[in-house]
Amino acid sequence: MPPPYPEPFAALASADSVALGPTGVAAYRSPAFEAYEAAVPIAAQHEALLLDMVQHATPAGRLYAALLLQRMQSVHARETWERLARQDEPVSYAPGGCSIFGTTLASFARGILRDGSPGLFPATPAAGEEPAARSTAPSSSRAAGLRAWFEQHGWKWIGLFWVILALMLWLGSSR
Repeated sequence: MPPPYPEPFAALASADSVALGPTGVAAYRSPAFEAYEAAVPIAAQHEALLLDMVQHATPAGRLYAALLLQRMQSVHARETWERLARQDEPVSYAPGGCSIFGTTLASFARGILRDGSPGLFPATPAAGEEPAARSTAPSSSRAAGLRAWFEQHGWKWIGLFWVILALMLWLGSSR
């Protein structure tokens, strides 16, 4: 159980998922997202509290604390990401839009440390690292191509695709 924190940090410390924007077709603004927005302008005044959250909050709360430390360009941000890169606890992450991803703190943090983006796909090995074993099935190159496309273009297009598809189905059924 996290220690008591003042609002909006209490909501972040006990969050069960991370939302960095309105989610879903209805653009739902979760209480944790509202708290994150409220915490952004005052985060620099609460750096010690954020560092405490990295140790005691829920996995989602630790991720929120790390994101706030990075956003305020704290000298502790990299150290925090390195700490989270060793924690394999699951966390769900919604960047905003219609997509919610299941990942781990470690995968997310390694992605941030590697290239500044959440580690939602297996990483390309760095120079000198052994590549992870990959399937030699014919579809593996297709999957690798899709992973590369999603990493480059972002998941917002998937959300847009589903909205357009739903709209087309709705219009088609109203005839």
